[in-house]
Amino acid sequence: MRRRSHIPSGYYLVILYSFRNLCGD
Repeated sequence: MRRRSHIPSGYYLVILYSFRNLCGD
């Protein structure tokens, strides 16, 4: 299921980064 309509790669990276920070490193 690859649905990349309005989510750029940069945004995805930021989300992942923030999520990792929230998780705790």
